[in-house]
Amino acid sequence: MTLSEYEGDAVFFYLRDYTVSYQDLARQTEEIYLRFHEQIQRHKILRICHCGACNQAVNLKIKFVAHQGDFEMMSIRNQSKPYGKDVIVLHRLLKNTIPLAEYLLMTSSLSSQYELHEKWVVHTETIDKLGRFDLHYRDLDFLQADLPEVSLSPPQTDYKEFASHSWQFLMTKEQLITKLADFSIRSLWLDQIDEFVPTDDGPNRIGSRHQCIIGDREIDFETSQRSSSPESLGFAERTLRGFPLGELMNYYVASDRDDGVELTITQYFKPRNLVMSIMFILAKAKLIKSVRQSIANFRERIGQ
Repeated sequence: MTLSEYEGDAVFFYLRDYTVSYQDLARQTEEIYLRFHEQIQRHKILRICHCGACNQAVNLKIKFVAHQGDFEMMSIRNQSKPYGKDVIVLHRLLKNTIPLAEYLLMTSSLSSQYELHEKWVVHTETIDKLGRFDLHYRDLDFLQADLPEVSLSPPQTDYKEFASHSWQFLMTKEQLITKLADFSIRSLWLDQIDEFVPTDDGPNRIGSRHQCIIGDREIDFETSQRSSSPESLGFAERTLRGFPLGELMNYYVASDRDDGVELTITQYFKPRNLVMSIMFILAKAKLIKSVRQSIANFRERIGQ
């Protein structure tokens, strides 16, 4: 298939001078469906952000409309795309009265070439100025059983806690965690850094990386864990490279309380060796002070 264009939330493919077998159509539909839902599951498991868009993304659905007809090609801004009555029919059939969220729909010009089993439902749609169309559709819910399992890596357990801090905020836990995780505003409140550099595209999620530059030192971080329950939300970020004494990890947890939301930041350390463990005693106070100052900055510049 050739990708013609993205049209809002739709993707338009076409084939020229090619007869599509039922097996090809079913295989392509299944592959796209499974890859789509695998990405939805990955987003659900890996996401940190709780903004409206990220919350709604887990509810996205996919449907397929297949039609056989005639079309010509035209060039618009150096891009070739199909046009003609049958292209319009395909677009108009995206809005229909089928009572399902996810399905494969075929027009009779295509379905008449196949021997369809009883799982296919006969349907008709009338399109203004184009007429009545005989259709067949099938629910795709059965493909859910073939979805690959997506899971998180086991949490890091060999870190030792060295400090914990708590503050009260007058916002929801979803708002607080979303603001804390937002890379675009992180430089506004982090203490003692000269530059904050996200190294991945997209919102902060498990596996996202960023870099803090302090003087001539570059410290690489990774978002490594998340937690979620009806009462609390949380995520952890750990160093990958650049902290000479070992590895640091900060765990941010926002929990519902009667008078608002409590933010708890727990600081952890994993020494590189025994000598570094001893040297860390001298660095610990500065790291604790930095976290406290960062949250003071957050209150002042981002929100209470």
